[in-house]
Amino acid sequence: MHLLQLCILAALSPGSPADVLDVGGGTPDYSEIHAAVAAAANGDVIRVWPGSYQIFQVNGKALTIAATAPGAAQVLGAYRVMNLSADDVVAITGIASTGNDSEGALVVNCLGSVRFQDCTMIGHEGLQGTTPPPPMDGDGWSGVRVLGSNDVSFVRCELEGGAGALISCEFQDWYIGNGGSALSVEDSTVAFFDSVATGGYGGGSIDTTDTAGARGGHGVQATVSTVYVGGSELNGGTGGLGGDSGGFGYGGGDGGPGGDSIWAAGGVVRTLDVVLNPGAAGSGQGMGGPGVPGQPVRLSVGATLEVLSGVARHLTAPVLVTEATSLAFQVEGEVGDLVVAFTATDTRHVFDARLRAPLMVGTSSALPRFVVGTIDGSGSVVYAKRAPYQPPFQTTTWHVQAYARSTGGELFLTEPAVVTILDAAF
Repeated sequence: MHLLQLCILAALSPGSPADVLDVGGGTPDYSEIHAAVAAAANGDVIRVWPGSYQIFQVNGKALTIAATAPGAAQVLGAYRVMNLSADDVVAITGIASTGNDSEGALVVNCLGSVRFQDCTMIGHEGLQGTTPPPPMDGDGWSGVRVLGSNDVSFVRCELEGGAGALISCEFQDWYIGNGGSALSVEDSTVAFFDSVATGGYGGGSIDTTDTAGARGGHGVQATVSTVYVGGSELNGGTGGLGGDSGGFGYGGGDGGPGGDSIWAAGGVVRTLDVVLNPGAAGSGQGMGGPGVPGQPVRLSVGATLEVLSGVARHLTAPVLVTEATSLAFQVEGEVGDLVVAFTATDTRHVFDARLRAPLMVGTSSALPRFVVGTIDGSGSVVYAKRAPYQPPFQTTTWHVQAYARSTGGELFLTEPAVVTILDAAF
């Protein structure tokens, strides 16, 4: 198909009536993200300018929430996405969060799709208190927790679990906790592309007790779930420090065990081109010995692991684009790859073994499949065009994915991308 034909088809791609709400910036509609979310209708776009913002939650709405620059919008606490219906899509791009008393982000009870791009989520450290502690209060919080959700993806994200609580004074009855997992998944389907997950440090003792160190957090912890990890790095957290028993040459606590890169109970974990760094063992003090290092993969209760062969391919695209301005998709891969892209206005999540990844783009026909080109010696290929015009006060959100056919005939899907085209009036 010729470039002119593609441009005509793109220009005819349907927009949808939608408002664009600005948070922060020179002419804000709202000063906080949560206020914009409360005011927004299904399909609206919330454009977030650099700054620090309070926590927010999306409850049963289909929204696009995108920072104008990745990482420049910081949420001081957790944000949550919950109770999406099957046709709802929430896309969150470029938002950083640090849980102030919980996980960095929570996704719960979503039948629809949740898309995270270029986000950083860090769980809070474990809460200290006197014994007997409330259950798990000493454990670090997960970077992200996903519960009962059908279709969640992460692209170029950084997730980090919080450190477990530690003992800092022998004269008070403190307790320690395990490090938080970077990504905790339960009864859900998740895809993790081109991202980094690092478990939190295990709690330990830095004073004169015989307490053993706690376990480091896992990179990915999955329970009865389907998880795909492609082109990513999963790091277990370091085990906690054992107590020194006063340094008298006897007693002392063992170091805590390191966290696993992947820990799964039930369900299926699929990996492609993944770096697994198990957590190091914590050190013991006094007569205490070192802990046990974590494992690259630990499976229990019927969990299965499928390791897919090959090297991941990668897609990058702009996030917010004004009509008639430059729009470029870039795919990185192996020299000689023939790259084909496809775009739709809806989503899905279906693993395709032939393509070594889940299909994340739906079946609507905003654009047909089209040939991007062949990857040359630079290791990438770029498809560039002008963004299509939009009807007045309308936007179009594309869900884009590409696949590369290697010179040996193998197929590799890239991660998905979410691109929102704005009318110039916004």
